[in-house]
Amino acid sequence: MSSRDRTLAAISHQEADRVPVMFRQMAPLSHLWKDEFERADVLLGMGVDDRLTLFMERGPHPDVEIRDWYDDDSDPRYRLVGREWRTPKGTLRAVMRRTDDHTYDSGVPLASDHNPPRGVEMPFKGREDLPKLAYLLHEPTRDEIARFREQASVKKRFAKDRGVFLVGDPGPGGDFTFWVCGSNIYYLANDDPECLAELLDLVYACELKWTEIILEAGVDAIDTRSFYELAPMWSPRFFDEYFAPRLEKKARLAHQSGAKMMCG
Repeated sequence: MSSRDRTLAAISHQEADRVPVMFRQMAPLSHLWKDEFERADVLLGMGVDDRLTLFMERGPHPDVEIRDWYDDDSDPRYRLVGREWRTPKGTLRAVMRRTDDHTYDSGVPLASDHNPPRGVEMPFKGREDLPKLAYLLHEPTRDEIARFREQASVKKRFAKDRGVFLVGDPGPGGDFTFWVCGSNIYYLANDDPECLAELLDLVYACELKWTEIILEAGVDAIDTRSFYELAPMWSPRFFDEYFAPRLEKKARLAHQSGAKMMCG
């Protein structure tokens, strides 16, 4: 039984030759291998299951300018670092505190797990930022889609030859909203629920478009992060209202294409 068949059998509640063993997060060990192809060969040789991931590399909108800056007068231990995204609809601005374990040497990303605990100013603050954010969540360009399909062809061929599980990663989904808002997202849910709904519509519409493109390429499963968009982060009422319907739509899209929907 191939690693792919074993994984699919387990997900489908069917009998497999053994329980699949697949590590969720390999990034801390990525320096051990040249690329994910070498990693898959090494892990399969050790009797460990692995997966390849299809994802779309997305660049900034051509009409968006990025400006990075540092506050030299701030506490040197936690120096302030900022980034502005200047769009035709206005500027999004984020300010973070550098720490020893995360220095933002490459600038402040729009969305990252590292941002909320270090955030002095989060990029999304309210309704006025919706049209600005739309420029950063633009649909993929023709060139980006072409590059993705080229990448997908190579990975699909390798996955078929090695019998490796192939996953599509369309983006962070609802987690993105927490990354750009931080804990302010909970105030937004209470003070301006329509704004939160519009923010989620913007994020999920973009992700569903990417999901469709990935599913056209052909994958075994669509991955969804589902950390900050699941019930432990929200009251039952907010989860049922904001996240469950949107996750269901994504799952339905995957299932209609014969793919699984997985978390992690």
